[in-house]
Amino acid sequence: MTKTKLLISVAAIAALCLDAAELFAESPAPSPSPGAAANDLVQLTVKDEHGNERQRASHGNRVDSSFLAPGQMVELTVKFANGKKGEPVLMTSLDGGVVTLKDAASTLSGDGSVRFSYQAGNAFGAYRLLILHGPDKYDMTLYVVDADHLPFRRHVPSPH
Repeated sequence: MTKTKLLISVAAIAALCLDAAELFAESPAPSPSPGAAANDLVQLTVKDEHGNERQRASHGNRVDSSFLAPGQMVELTVKFANGKKGEPVLMTSLDGGVVTLKDAASTLSGDGSVRFSYQAGNAFGAYRLLILHGPDKYDMTLYVVDADHLPFRRHVPSPH
């Protein structure tokens, strides 16, 4: 019983001591593990309205998550390692937001990629996207957060 209380206390103190930037930091796109099959690899680029790009990758059937502002519009480019030109791809939002095709059709281009636009909803929370390519499906979560009111924000004294 004492060990349990100690572990809970340590976890609570660690959570309180983390900087808000650390809680919402986005990890860089990882390179595929040596044992990963090439056909499992999906690269996703999230491009915001200012041209800033964030790279994401798949891990099995999951694609790394990303953070957006309420109502933010981003361009998503999905590139399949095993994609062939003309293969159909479908991307749909399961929890809100709007998915729009960037190209004339949702088929892969010559380099195995397809482009979509996504506009986040106005409510804070998680928005799941489903990407279908042949028999494979991939899940991605986009988190809509308020950068001005982050949870667990702690006061950092100014050096001045």
